[in-house]
Amino acid sequence: MPSGYCKKLKGHPGLLELIYKYRKNAYRIFYFFSGTTIILLHGFLKKTEKTPIREIELAKKRMVEWKERKV
Repeated sequence: MPSGYCKKLKGHPGLLELIYKYRKNAYRIFYFFSGTTIILLHGFLKKTEKTPIREIELAKKRMVEWKERKV
């Protein structure tokens, strides 16, 4: 996938962001890799310039919960 669609979140190891723009809307999906599997954590419509911290925190919480269940 072209690098303009995906990026690593600085300060959040392992957490990645998928970026999709459609018309005037910007959508984001947070995800991570578990081996060769992609785990989708949280998606939302981005309405501000900066990604709200509550969206990042929710994705991080879900990532931790998923990893704990896999042990």
